[in-house]
Amino acid sequence: MLVKDALELTKACILFFRAVPEVQAAVAPGPKDDAGEVLCGYYVTPEAWACNPVLGRLRSFLKKSVGYDLRNLNAGLHKSFATVRDGDAGRLLAQQILHYFSTYGLESLGLEAQTFIPRERLDLEPGEPVRIAVLRKMPQEELESRLAAIACGRAPVPADAMPHYAAMLRLLGLAEALDPGQCRNKEIKMLLWEARGGCPEHGEEFLRFVVYKATGSLLLIKSPEAVAGLKAHALDLKTDYFSLKPGLVPECARIFYRFKPLFLSLRANPLFRASVNRIRRLAVKLKDPAQPGPLDLVTCGRMRDAGAVRAELEKVSTGKKVALINAIRRRRHGALHAAYAIRNGKVWIGGQAAAPEVPQDVEDACMEALVADLKPRVEGRTVFLPDNPDYAFPASPRQFTGFIPFNTVYALPPSALCGVHWENILVDGREDRTDLDLHLNSRSVNCGWHLQCSEEYEVLRTEAKVLFSGDVTDAPRRKGGASEVYFIGEGIRDAALLVNLNNYTHNGSCPFRLILEGTDAEQISRKSLLGRAIDLAIPLTIEGPSMTIGLIDCAGDGSKRFVFTSGVMARSIVSSFGDASSGFTEHALACAASCLRLREVLALAGARINVKDEDAGWDFDFSVQHASLDTFLRLLEDEPASERG
Repeated sequence: MLVKDALELTKACILFFRAVPEVQAAVAPGPKDDAGEVLCGYYVTPEAWACNPVLGRLRSFLKKSVGYDLRNLNAGLHKSFATVRDGDAGRLLAQQILHYFSTYGLESLGLEAQTFIPRERLDLEPGEPVRIAVLRKMPQEELESRLAAIACGRAPVPADAMPHYAAMLRLLGLAEALDPGQCRNKEIKMLLWEARGGCPEHGEEFLRFVVYKATGSLLLIKSPEAVAGLKAHALDLKTDYFSLKPGLVPECARIFYRFKPLFLSLRANPLFRASVNRIRRLAVKLKDPAQPGPLDLVTCGRMRDAGAVRAELEKVSTGKKVALINAIRRRRHGALHAAYAIRNGKVWIGGQAAAPEVPQDVEDACMEALVADLKPRVEGRTVFLPDNPDYAFPASPRQFTGFIPFNTVYALPPSALCGVHWENILVDGREDRTDLDLHLNSRSVNCGWHLQCSEEYEVLRTEAKVLFSGDVTDAPRRKGGASEVYFIGEGIRDAALLVNLNNYTHNGSCPFRLILEGTDAEQISRKSLLGRAIDLAIPLTIEGPSMTIGLIDCAGDGSKRFVFTSGVMARSIVSSFGDASSGFTEHALACAASCLRLREVLALAGARINVKDEDAGWDFDFSVQHASLDTFLRLLEDEPASERG
């Protein structure tokens, strides 16, 4: 394999599977640095290092994607929370203004200068990280088997992980080998059709295919942005598929009214104009409106026959069963609001309409069907499951924060640190200044760059209830990027803090790290924002001007927990707390309180939780050091685990 291909395959496999692929490349392997790896929060097993000669060229990549550089994570405006707590308010304000002037001020004058950062000493505590991500060897046979199993399953692949999956298919030559007709994954099927040079014959599949060919998006979304993007790139489509397959016209006519804006956008290409006009005329008599399925009527009380529900459950995926049980439980919990996630990540908040309670035998039928799905995959298998985090059972791979399912709860001590780290993005190979802003928002507590001078924050600062490391508006890559971190003290009680992130410069998608660390008030005085006891440093990406990246639930006794959830509720570059935020908070807490738990479901399915033979490995390892998105995907596969490969 060419070195460049080996590098691309290795990166994709590490990002998707959190494992090192077995490759052969004409390059000498570099020396292994165990001590350096551990200090950066990751460790490559000797077997993994020996099977992949290009790993020596990927040390920087490994540090950024799997581990971290603690010195870079501490690249805040201030280097110690003691400086923030004890500093004079006027001095802190002056330092913040000087920082703004060195970026936005001089930039507006067409000048570029060194960014002003207060001169403060960073003194990292000695020792090794508490948590270390371990990268194991993944033999080629196992890698190919997993890729094929994902294609044959119905569980969708998250949009941010799809490029890694596609790269592995291409580099291993599997895209041509896999049959689109046997592929039940809607998005992956498009990759296979593209590799074969053909196109689907089913109307909705065909529309998804041309949208993907034109825009690169695998989602059928009728938003103004998606419609405009398709119209702008329609001319990039060079093949008249309607002439090659005349049966596509009536197929598309049946779904025309469901996706009318997308079909009309294709008229921008003269190759498709006449065919789309025919589709539009035929749609009047061939239209096939989408009807709610029987399972969609369960939570509103219109489907109460347990026998009929059992019959329908046999037709749907494991994820659909999980989502239905969670919806039943959430309604019983009594939340007044519900958040509805659209496939592009946006969230709509609405009132929870009253409905009759779902009969117990219907809920039991759903649970029995879910357990029946899982038994062939996990019964008798060994599972390592930590007490913290308390994982939710995944309903969809799109509902993840990194490798952690939505509604998972991570317990924190009464004092905790929450922050983000990022670097300036690259635009056409040139570094473009990127200003991310971290906010904490609730009805009682609101913190952010624009509130640093408020009386509310001054009280929180002087009482060490909430401390903000400062607003950083430039993250130079050569200096390791920038960080914004909050200290949330024991004094914050009976509050649910939304953790919101904004891209103030709004200059493109920006990768970042979500950082969590349990701490105590004594650590305020250390000469660093973050220490060796970092609990989690999860790679994520902000695509637009804003997103919610989690929720910190502060109990009456001061204890805290981080609830994993995410969504886009607004398009503003500054966060606040309003009715939508209130509804989203209520929904997130209700879901966390009522949803299916991984431990609960695996126990019912007969898994051997935290029990194994002394020298044997784990069949499923959900420790944060080893777990990946694929660890959870294996639970959602349609095929029994015993039939994989």
